[in-house]
Amino acid sequence: MFSDVIAALISVVNSRFPLIGDLLLRRLVLQIQKAYDRNDKPRLVAVVRFLAHLVNQRVANETIALELLLKLLVEPTRDSVEVAVAFVTECGATLQEVSPRAFNLIFDSFLRVLHEGDLEYRSRCLIESLVTLRRFNFKGHPAIRPELDLLVDSEEQVTHEISFLNEIDPETSLDVFKPDPKFHQNESKYLLMKKELLGEEDTDLARRRRRR
Repeated sequence: MFSDVIAALISVVNSRFPLIGDLLLRRLVLQIQKAYDRNDKPRLVAVVRFLAHLVNQRVANETIALELLLKLLVEPTRDSVEVAVAFVTECGATLQEVSPRAFNLIFDSFLRVLHEGDLEYRSRCLIESLVTLRRFNFKGHPAIRPELDLLVDSEEQVTHEISFLNEIDPETSLDVFKPDPKFHQNESKYLLMKKELLGEEDTDLARRRRRR
């Protein structure tokens, strides 16, 4: 429900700390693979929606979105079609803008599944609804809601390229606390970045609230 809000927050963090955005994206893709392999549809729908909004925020390159759709539609099932439709509903406006030719090919796959595949009635209705949504330029499903737009300048955003075809390192060693031999030096750098990220006024306000 709040995937787009969280993705907007991640886009802000990623613009200042791109290593964090890269790590989150890698772990998210591994979660998608795990849910797909286990045929865990509820979890898969949740994580692909989050990925869709990271694509909308330009934290993730559109290539990973296109790869995911090909993965879901190459051997379509009731569940994979439902997941693919949910994903395109969230990031179709972005894909149509940044990669129209590839997006047309994806929709050709949807239409082929609709006309040639042996689908249940519900799956057919989902695809037909998606076709209608695209015809109206994804009205009601903007890439980024106005209130979440312009949080990060496009020139400051860092877009990560990642692929299902490559081996992905989740860097689980980072989950274990290790003392930093340069703690004071790095802490000073962090505080400066924190001021840039939150602004002087916000940090001062937070300090006053803590004193109360």
